[in-house]
Amino acid sequence: MKTVNKTLNLLELFLNGKNELSLDELSRQAAINKSTTRRIVKSLVDREFLRQPHKRGAYSLGTKFLEFNQVIRKHIPIVEIASPFLNQLGEQIDETVALAIWNGRRSIISHWIYPNHPLKVSVYDGVMTGLHQTSLGKAILAELPEEIVDSYLGKNQELERFTPHTLTNIDDFKRHLVNIRRNGVAMDDEEGYVGVRGIAAPFRNENGDVAGAVTILGPSVRLTRDRDRENIPLVKNCALKISRALGFKSQTGKPPSQ
Repeated sequence: MKTVNKTLNLLELFLNGKNELSLDELSRQAAINKSTTRRIVKSLVDREFLRQPHKRGAYSLGTKFLEFNQVIRKHIPIVEIASPFLNQLGEQIDETVALAIWNGRRSIISHWIYPNHPLKVSVYDGVMTGLHQTSLGKAILAELPEEIVDSYLGKNQELERFTPHTLTNIDDFKRHLVNIRRNGVAMDDEEGYVGVRGIAAPFRNENGDVAGAVTILGPSVRLTRDRDRENIPLVKNCALKISRALGFKSQTGKPPSQ
């Protein structure tokens, strides 16, 4: 058991942000004598949990973890991966938090967290979200290929109106999507329901494709425009954490949803 704990302690050192660690660094930081560290590290290298690109050089995580990562993403549902980040967002904001997953054709509510307030916005698992009148739908739609967007908008001149605030003009809505894509966040300012506001940001999978979106929803008397400045970064950061947990890595250095 002691050897197992020492092995795990060595591996956990790579969670601190440094990609490579020398034998001396591993031994010192894990508080394990050098000969024991050398023996454990050799076994980890042999099993491909660690690698040593250059002889007598530093060590880094090995390819075996890629195999574990693929298995985890294959067998653990998005909701389970996203739940810790959604819980954190709910604690930070104390409003309804909802997750929608994009299945290639529809945006479907797949998880929600309610606040402590008696006056709150209710959502339900399995419900399809509107794409042009909700923050979740708009956040996803803005990241989809143009042909899918055009297919949704169809040949109509106007979109369905749900409230006096719903954007219905196709050209105006397309410009609205450009702004959402640029800012990485979508707003629902009483466009689906009078008295309800929402803020949403999309998250991506390992291929860089939009996989869904996370939103906060609340009564407009409480989730006011004045709170947007503090709430928007929290929602975007939650979506970013989910993206990274799903294996997304930005190719441009620009994080997703920001």
